[in-house]
Amino acid sequence: MNFKNEVDSKRLLQRLQEGDRDAFDLIFKLYWDPILLYLSKLVKDRADAEDLLQNIFVNLWNKRESSSIQHLQTWLYGAARKSALFYHRTQSNQKKLITAILDYIQEEGFSLSEQQQGKELQLIIDKEIEKLPLKMKEVFILSRHEQLSYKEIAERLQISDQTVKKQISNALSILRSSLKKQGLYALLLLILIDLK
Repeated sequence: MNFKNEVDSKRLLQRLQEGDRDAFDLIFKLYWDPILLYLSKLVKDRADAEDLLQNIFVNLWNKRESSSIQHLQTWLYGAARKSALFYHRTQSNQKKLITAILDYIQEEGFSLSEQQQGKELQLIIDKEIEKLPLKMKEVFILSRHEQLSYKEIAERLQISDQTVKKQISNALSILRSSLKKQGLYALLLLILIDLK
């Protein structure tokens, strides 16, 4: 970055910190595309990268008065890196957690009442899985019941890894929404699934 751009960047940051909406809009226009490209390379999914970047800009606006932002470009790229790391960590953990919860429900090591609740919850989950669109259901079952990786599912079904990932994400979203209507025990499952 040359001296003039550095001065312009500092002035833009100063205007943002004063609550200037036009400065925010200009920052958005200047940095959206390069940071989206950077994030897309880190998370390998453009739609998810756009969601992450939107959150980064919301945070920028919310923290505009904070003195922790000294250099605009450094802060934005740092926020993008942190978002990508958190994204990868939660994607991996969510799959493991759902599998562990479903396994726990099927175990015999808890009380008769809990066993009954677990069986009822499993029936609710199974019914909701049956309602999923055919391809989404197939992808979800291969992932959750057969424990196949995204790549293995993609190869088996001759679709892209990204399609597999999106189908599983959509299935989880549908299941969460359906389970919210099923009562407190199902809500407990939702809370556990959402733990990061």
